[in-house]
Amino acid sequence: MTTDRVWRVAACWPVAWCHGGVLAVGLALVVALGAPAAAHGQGLEGVVERAVRGARLGGAEVAVSVRDARTGEALASMNSRQGMVPASNMKLLTSGAALVVLGAEYKFRTRMFVDGSRLVVVGSGDPAFADPELLRLSGRSLEEFMGELVEPFVRAGVKGLREVVIDDRVFDHEMVHPGWPRDQLDKWYAAPVSGLNFHANVMEVFVAVGPAVGSAPRVRKVPDAAWLELDNSARTVGRGGASALGVQRLLAGGLSTAAGARYRLFGELSVTQVEPIQTALAEPSLVFGQLLADRLGAAGLGQGQGGGIVARLAEPGEMFSPGAALVEVVTPLAEVLARCNIDSYNLYAEALLKRLGREVTGQPGSWDNGAAVVRMTVTERTGAELSQLVVTDGSGLSAENRVSAGVLTSWLASLYRDAAVRGAMVESLAEPGEGTLRKRFKDRRVPGGVHAKSGYINGVQCLSGYVIGERNGRAAAFSVLVNQTQRVREGGAVKKFHEDVVEAVARWLDEQPPRTEEPDDGRGQADARR
Repeated sequence: MTTDRVWRVAACWPVAWCHGGVLAVGLALVVALGAPAAAHGQGLEGVVERAVRGARLGGAEVAVSVRDARTGEALASMNSRQGMVPASNMKLLTSGAALVVLGAEYKFRTRMFVDGSRLVVVGSGDPAFADPELLRLSGRSLEEFMGELVEPFVRAGVKGLREVVIDDRVFDHEMVHPGWPRDQLDKWYAAPVSGLNFHANVMEVFVAVGPAVGSAPRVRKVPDAAWLELDNSARTVGRGGASALGVQRLLAGGLSTAAGARYRLFGELSVTQVEPIQTALAEPSLVFGQLLADRLGAAGLGQGQGGGIVARLAEPGEMFSPGAALVEVVTPLAEVLARCNIDSYNLYAEALLKRLGREVTGQPGSWDNGAAVVRMTVTERTGAELSQLVVTDGSGLSAENRVSAGVLTSWLASLYRDAAVRGAMVESLAEPGEGTLRKRFKDRRVPGGVHAKSGYINGVQCLSGYVIGERNGRAAAFSVLVNQTQRVREGGAVKKFHEDVVEAVARWLDEQPPRTEEPDDGRGQADARR
């Protein structure tokens, strides 16, 4: 999927960016089929049943649902009403709700203007703001990005700045979800969620071998600032003797504490690493604010001889007198959806969830009000029951989420029938060979197209999405949820089972007569209880 990310600096300087009863599978397997489907659906149900019986999943918990994406008709159903831990399949609910509530043409906008001696940055919760992967795709470094932010203020002749004020109040300040694993909060996938996200809220550490065995590796960190301290405890070793490198956050406090933020690089290195190690920034809004303040000061925009500019967050109730924005960074929703679903980036899903809460309630976006909006939107379209849908975060990192396979396919079918969002939703999902499906469906005969979202956390492996017929206009929404995967002894068995089901659905679709009717406008409900 290719989208354009537009950066507008004043109106005249455009820069294009490319850029509880649970079915256990075992020897005594009993398949719980849903309500009888039409005659052509019964054949597929039997195929799915055989795939389950043939899978070597030990005592894992399994739920499967397949629906006609155009009518919502249940084609195959096994344990489809049971609430399951969805892992990253939760992103299908969050991203779909964003399309329904915000609209496919929605854009995140980060604005920068001068108010007296203050430069004010108003965040919109945009998760793509200076995302390092998007910077790389555009051929820009972070330093170039920061320079392009400063340049319009230099051209405008701005002088005498004392402060950079970050207005991140679009979201609340609970940046780390209470249900996330506490021992993983310094990992990139558990990065905090801010009203002004920056650089995917991570620091990247690039590591190269040192000059000799036993010496410290050479390191480069991005962002690079003295107040982001990195203790280098790693060492260079001979080939074959290396142990895994890692970065540990020693002090979560950042610019709001006198001690600053500290990290430690540990492990052994025998060859230079190409990919950086990413670790979560504790206070991304303030990191960006101070970086910007430093560069504005270096450009001579500060007050007095020293030119020092300080950064802070906007106070509760603080008001500004905004003039024309000298900088506006705009990110289309389509780009956010692709990063959310194809790359399965948690920050993007969480920013969408909180943005939904802000949009509907007018209050700072939070996990509570965002989850309520997702729940309401999904329930309105699917008729989901309380036991079938529990929303606690947007990405699925929390193991407290629950969704049934039937709700997922009902939801996906409702989006497919909605002409206003169908294309954007399908395009936001990975196809085999890209994103999280990069290594999936190899040597598989899958007629037509597969657009899907994988999901993985400890003990959970899921796959849900669409199979679109190659030649007959038919499409199916599918969901295959497997919990308690620690009970599966054979490596790769769960992924094989996922792909067996999808391949069976694709072949079945390929054998059906052409469909002539068009989907409805998306307002009809598919009953998730089937």
